[in-house]
Amino acid sequence: MSVHMPHLRMRMPSWVAPATAVCFVIGGLLALQFTTQRKAGLLPARYGRADMLAQILAASQSQTEKQEEEIKQLRAQLNELREASTQREELFALLNRQVTEDQIALGLAEVRGPGVIITIDDSELARQVGENKEPFLLHDYDLWPVVNELRAAGAEAISINGQRVVGATAIRCAGPVLKINDAPVASPFIIKAIGDPQTLSSALNIPGGVIEQFRASKFPVKLETQKEITIEAVGVSPKFNYAKPVPPEK
Repeated sequence: MSVHMPHLRMRMPSWVAPATAVCFVIGGLLALQFTTQRKAGLLPARYGRADMLAQILAASQSQTEKQEEEIKQLRAQLNELREASTQREELFALLNRQVTEDQIALGLAEVRGPGVIITIDDSELARQVGENKEPFLLHDYDLWPVVNELRAAGAEAISINGQRVVGATAIRCAGPVLKINDAPVASPFIIKAIGDPQTLSSALNIPGGVIEQFRASKFPVKLETQKEITIEAVGVSPKFNYAKPVPPEK
């Protein structure tokens, strides 16, 4: 005997459908709120950290590039200043060298170097004659040939009894003494000259030269070569009241 069993159908509870609909609505609202807060920057830091770090990195790179450009410009300016400074130093060195050479030429600077020393005294015959001793005493015209011979031999500085002999120097007799640069000097006369010692010595000792002439007239002469001689600067600087420099042509 067969028993007929009724067909059992699984029926969904009546609350499932409304609950599902509510979940979808809540999910949509949450998604909308998340999007709104993200755009407004209201999310917690952990949600926007990657974006924030990226922005910081980009700003740092931009600042670094700007600083590198500024450093490049500063280095270029520094190089320009160094070049200008070097040019100024070279110009100053050139001007200083020129001024020094001019001071030496004018006798305004004390100088030192190798050279010769000539000592000349009045003639020995001056003690043997009577009142007329003039021919046996040294005069200005006796000293000029020595100075001229030294200059011709390349002497770069000359002095007589401590008085520097330059272009404007006057050597003249003034009674019993000589005046050099208006300073009175008397015999014996010590003449110093800076230059090549061998050349200066040879020029003074040539046959018939100044030293031979002094000795022939019994004027005591002593010539020494020195490795180093010091010659004083001129006592009074020359003054130019009428001579004016000519400006260079444009």
